[in-house]
Amino acid sequence: MRGKNQIERTCQTCGKKFYVIPYIIKTNRGKFCSYKCRYIWMSKNQKGKNSPAWRGGKIKRVCQLCNKEFGIFPSKIKYNYGKFCSPRCYYIWGSENRRGKNGYNWKGGITPLASKIRNSEKYLKWRSDIFIRDNFTCQKCKIKGNRIEAHHIKSFSKLIQEVKKYLPLLDLYAGAMIYTPLWDLDNGITLCEKCHNKINKKR
Repeated sequence: MRGKNQIERTCQTCGKKFYVIPYIIKTNRGKFCSYKCRYIWMSKNQKGKNSPAWRGGKIKRVCQLCNKEFGIFPSKIKYNYGKFCSPRCYYIWGSENRRGKNGYNWKGGITPLASKIRNSEKYLKWRSDIFIRDNFTCQKCKIKGNRIEAHHIKSFSKLIQEVKKYLPLLDLYAGAMIYTPLWDLDNGITLCEKCHNKINKKR
């Protein structure tokens, strides 16, 4: 039934006659008699290049690992994707090319040294003194005795780099054992495992 001031329109999908107020037409609506007809029309006429969200088709690339040709959208290439055809190829390439000095987390090969230091009596005493001073309580979330860890405020890796710089004539382990800032209780803090992981991720 036609209301006051309504205009007759023809649905572009089903051809049915319907009525809308002039304001609806001004907003570029009023082409369809229902949402169902609108979606049917869009599914047929606004796909691929005809879509308002179209940003160009896929670009052909060649996988750097297996040489397989694949397609990728330009927007993905901007974010440094498009080098590998699949996550599997990416991980295989990474395992071969991002180890040791080429790895993201490379810190001068100190991992074996760090393990040796953390198993030393001096480190265990430093850690124990930190726990006692902080009453076995995480200094961030205040949880007590819940898998607590001793954290170097100035990072362990930076301190080891200082040992290399200031005590170059000594063996690195021997230098670390006598480098005072590494054992400074004021540079230590008690954290629970969760809070410790959060801080390490920010470094």
